[in-house]
Amino acid sequence: MTSTLTQAGQTTIPADIRRKAGREPGATLDWQEDGGKVVVRLMVPTEEVKTVRLLRKNGKLVFPPGFTATSSAIADAIREERDSR
Repeated sequence: MTSTLTQAGQTTIPADIRRKAGREPGATLDWQEDGGKVVVRLMVPTEEVKTVRLLRKNGKLVFPPGFTATSSAIADAIREERDSR
């Protein structure tokens, strides 16, 4: 599979690859140069990365930008917010 690099230096991961990897917008990619080749890895979030604090924005609680929340991360963040009151 191929994709095209834009003038802004952006590219698209082919949909089939994204589906097979089970990744959604906000996923972290690790780029490495290895002897003239570029290797891209989709990073798997660790528990440490999943643990985030909710932010207050315009009076509402939201996750930080770029954070892809799992059901357990949402439940943990809500529980932590309630416990802090």
